[in-house]
Parts: sequence; structure tokens; C-alpha cells
Amino acid sequence: MTALGDGWYHVGGLRFHALTSRGPANASGPPVVLVHGLGIASESLAALGERLAEYRAVVIPDLPGFGLSDKPRKALDVEELASWLARFVETTQPGRVHVLGNSFGCEVVVELAERRPDLVGRLVLQSPIPDPRARTLAQQILRYLQNYPHERGSDPREMLRAYARAGVPRILRTMQISVRYPIARHLPEVRSPALVVRGEHDRLVPQRWAEEAARLLPGGSLKVIPGVAHSIHLSAPGELARAAHGFLGVASSSPQARSDHATRQISS
Repeated sequence: MTALGDGWYHVGGLRFHALTSRGPANASGPPVVLVHGLGIASESLAALGERLAEYRAVVIPDLPGFGLSDKPRKALDVEELASWLARFVETTQPGRVHVLGNSFGCEVVVELAERRPDLVGRLVLQSPIPDPRARTLAQQILRYLQNYPHERGSDPREMLRAYARAGVPRILRTMQISVRYPIARHLPEVRSPALVVRGEHDRLVPQRWAEEAARLLPGGSLKVIPGVAHSIHLSAPGELARAAHGFLGVASSSPQARSDHATRQISS
């Protein structure tokens, strides 16, 4: 696997950390930017990033307020995080990028794709939250508790370290921001081809919601990975990397193949 290294960037007066692939990618095409979930940071996506880096260049930023990046005084909302991500891409990348969002990160990349289609090639939405039928903190916490017994591959110590860096007030505020974001209203405005990826046992992202999200996306399709729950990036990073690369790799194929892929729904 290709190793990832630390990168430091100054964007909008703040210092930001990112994990980046080292050396040339084995395949041509736009780099892929991975956007982490709520409370965690780039290190949570390192295993996935290492596998994707076998195919293409990878960048995994710590969103402002999380990981090793600078901490704004207040928790940024989805729109503010998307604006920052747009500036990050403009500052660090030479052209369009593909983007993969994880859980809460899906909200940020959907907002980015809607606002700045000039920056985004293709999207992968891994375990997108919130399900429109569970847009309260109580419902999300209940689903998280129902989901946890099905998870594998996660290290609670790493999660606690990430939460400690962000701080409990910022995490709680970001949770409130997340459940209030009407992602279902924004999906139809995304013009980039997009792949929704769900774990078979994911209790936060029911099959019904995953299918609805894929339908709402004008160029949406769906991939279900068997035997895993919400945190596919931890429990099955190799399978997720292959699914993502299979979708992103279509960008370099024929126009007809791109059209066919964007309009069919994938299941497994």
C-alpha cells in the first residue's frame, strides 16, 4: 500500500493539516479528496486512503475544528465547512477533484458539489446522514447505539482521542448542525455523478434511505457492501476502495460508459 504523509496548508488565515499520498499515483486522473465524519479526523480515513492511493493521488484534510487543524472559536455549519473545503481545493489542487464524504462529511461534500460544480468531478457518499426520518439528536443517538454492536474494525481509543482534540462542546454543536441540514433537499441539485455506498447492517442509514438518496441524485447509483455497518472505512476499507475506484475510474472511460454508469443503480 502507498504510504500517506502529513501536509500543512494555510487557507483563509488558518493552518490546516491533511494526510496526502506520497509519490506518483499508479493511475492517471483527478485526485480524490476524502472528507471525514463528525468528531473524527483524517486519521480515521487513513486505511481507506492508503488503498485508494494505489490507484490515484489522495488528500485527506482535517476539517477546521477537528484533528490537527486550527480551531475556530465557534463550530462551523455545513455551508461554512463547504466554503472552506472549496478554498482548500482551490489552494492545493490544480483542477477538478473527485470527493468522497464519510457520514457527516457527505453533507459537506454535497453542499460543495451544489455550490461549486466547477471544482468537483465525481462524488462518493459513504453512509450519508441524516436520514430525513430521523432528524433529531435523540433519534440519531438511538440509531448509533443500535448500530454499534454491528461495527468491527474500530478502535474506541482513537475515537476518544479525536473527540478530545475537537472538544465536547464543538462535537455537540456539530451534531445539532448535522441533524438540521436537509440533505434530501440538496441532493437533486448535485449535477456531478454520485455513488451512494451503504453497509448492509448500517442502522443510521437504512436501505430505504440509501435507495432514496440515490434516486434523488440526478446521476446517482447505489452500492451495498455486505456484512458491515456504518463505518465501512474502518471495517472494510479494501472493499470500499475498490467500489470507489471502480466508480471514479469510469471518468477516464468512454462517454457512453460514463452515461451508462451514471444512470444505473448498483446493488450487491
